[in-house]
Amino acid sequence: MQKCCTVGRVIMAVCLMVCSWANGWAQDRCGIVDIMQNLRSNKRSIRESDEQFEQWLKQRKVNAAARTGVEEKFYIPVVVHVIHRGEAVGTGTNISDAQIISQIKVLNNDFNRLNADASNTPSEFQSVAGSLNIEFVLAKQDPDGDETTGIVRVKGSRTSWSTSNDGALKATSYWPAEDYLNIWVTNLSSTLLGYAQFPVSDLAGLEDADDNRLTDGVVIDYLVFGSSDDGSFDLDDDFDKGRTTTHEVGHYLGLRHIWGDDGGACGGDGDYVSDTPDQSEESSGCLTHPQTTCGVHKMFQNYMDYTDDACMNMFTQDQVGRMITVMENSPRRKTLPASKGLEEPDNTSIKDIALVKITEPSPVRCEESATSVIVIRNNGNVNVTSLQITYSINSGTETTVSKTDITDFAPGTEISVPLSTVNFSDGENILTVSVSKPNGYTDKNASDNELSKTVVVNTASDIIPLRQNFDASFADQWTLVNPSGGMNWQTITTNYNQSLYFNAAANEIEGDAAWLVSPVLDFSAATTASVFFDLSYRYLSSDGNRNDLDNLQVLASTDCGVTYDKVLFNETGTALSVSDDAVNSTPTKAEDWNRNYVKLTDFAGKSNVRLAFVFTNDNGNNIYIDNIEFFVSDDPNPNSVNNPFVVYDSDPITPSDFYITFNLTERQPVQYELTDMMGRQVVAQQLDDVLNQTYEVNAEHTSTGIYFLRLQIGQNYYTAKVYMGK
Repeated sequence: MQKCCTVGRVIMAVCLMVCSWANGWAQDRCGIVDIMQNLRSNKRSIRESDEQFEQWLKQRKVNAAARTGVEEKFYIPVVVHVIHRGEAVGTGTNISDAQIISQIKVLNNDFNRLNADASNTPSEFQSVAGSLNIEFVLAKQDPDGDETTGIVRVKGSRTSWSTSNDGALKATSYWPAEDYLNIWVTNLSSTLLGYAQFPVSDLAGLEDADDNRLTDGVVIDYLVFGSSDDGSFDLDDDFDKGRTTTHEVGHYLGLRHIWGDDGGACGGDGDYVSDTPDQSEESSGCLTHPQTTCGVHKMFQNYMDYTDDACMNMFTQDQVGRMITVMENSPRRKTLPASKGLEEPDNTSIKDIALVKITEPSPVRCEESATSVIVIRNNGNVNVTSLQITYSINSGTETTVSKTDITDFAPGTEISVPLSTVNFSDGENILTVSVSKPNGYTDKNASDNELSKTVVVNTASDIIPLRQNFDASFADQWTLVNPSGGMNWQTITTNYNQSLYFNAAANEIEGDAAWLVSPVLDFSAATTASVFFDLSYRYLSSDGNRNDLDNLQVLASTDCGVTYDKVLFNETGTALSVSDDAVNSTPTKAEDWNRNYVKLTDFAGKSNVRLAFVFTNDNGNNIYIDNIEFFVSDDPNPNSVNNPFVVYDSDPITPSDFYITFNLTERQPVQYELTDMMGRQVVAQQLDDVLNQTYEVNAEHTSTGIYFLRLQIGQNYYTAKVYMGK
């Protein structure tokens, strides 16, 4: 059976071995055209020519003979990706660990000239036989730092693979080519035995396209991987010593075919190696030495020819020199000996980070652009100096940020990390953030690495005075949101008609927080201000494994919701309770509620004020809220009025003045006039945006007597008698 592998003279990036199988099958094709067309169609073709690469290599090439036994050994971490068809391990394409270990043994023996058949090298070639001081090692840790056998098993999407599927095959399982020699073992279609990706130079302007990194490595058919000397593996009779992989790894390290792919010509140096005899074409089968071609004896025993496995046994010293040069200079080859894949994983070092919270942006805001800030805790036992952050909005495109400049992140500590500007849309957005790869390793506990936060962009605005009793539609103005996606405020029927409540009695999530956020309020015309709201809450003791630390805060923002940095109300547990009656029932009477007062005069004159009522659950009891009223006064005890208005007579200090307190269902203009008994107007005024205010009427020029106060409220007219005393 003939083994063939042709490398193009002009475009030498990938070497293929295409073989005619047993029973006299004819050679199918070499395959280099297919693989290069595939690379070009995916814009991954190599940019440099053979001549440019060889000129670069010539300037750096070392003398292998002078370095034998002197230089430090090259260690190469290997990952074997077994791309199988779903069989059990050790069956069919899902080859056994023993077969893989056998192949690694073959590589180490062949490249170090420790192969048992080295004695079969003819005496005329013994003096140029070369040994590369190298050791191929199945990787000990994976790219995430976890322990590995260096063997990865993945069921492929195809039953067989060809060069046209190269990218898809390697995308099935891949480790970074700068840190590992990737070897894919699978079922190759047609007569293909294997192929490898050729190294490249580091000449400026000639670097290969970045996608070539994702296909770098060696592909071998499962029937020629490993050696029958090490077990009864299912191998092809002619290629059962593991030399196909030796041949392809030779290409991976910069070796060309011994005959140079020069179309049968003699007199050239097609493989750019001085100590391999001139050879016009590939050899096949298992030949007897000597064989003559181009006037010299063929070196068909060379691993870079196409003879059967049993008849291969050598590299030359000049070939070794090429491989040393590539190992020391070529991108993705020179970095292999420093790979952490060669190191035992540090099982005593625990790398564990947790995403504690997303502190910014705030849950309800006006601006669509925001800087997100996350808090990360170090739950491991080593300092963390680098990590990776990935975030997205509404499950859209992910942005990944590598933080490599972290300092003072010791075990047990927390750090705040700002992200780049995040752009939200109007309405509800879900920001999802995850952290990973502490110090470049897999997090030992990935369950606490991701959080989501709901962010609502709402620019709805209003002015004070203002009343919200939740009886009519309010969702376009007031925002209900639980930033973590948990339980939210809900509407419920109470003695106040429709109220809001948080069903904490049914919520087992400690720390679950629900926000009720006002529209953007304009306080610019106010000199004083306050807000009142009704709460119903029954303190529930710790009996029955319930806690008593439910908390309600009223937070204020003066920047349209970018920050809520002012705490106006903060009550926890028993301080919230209307009474000690620990029942979990819906309020049915006025006595079930407490009226709460918050002074807002500090915000008078500001135009972008927002208030947030934030309830944080601690597995306690339900809480109810209603009748949120903003006043343009800061009187903690305003007049209580059941009618649309009440008139208060003049007081002894200023007998010519009197007061009108309104209690309207909605904000509207009011006109009033004061006339004497003869119908003469004494005072008249237009009031705007009247709701729940108390107004003073100055009638200082009136005489003692009875007057009539006439009011127009909307389409309704009212008259009241007023006595003015001196």
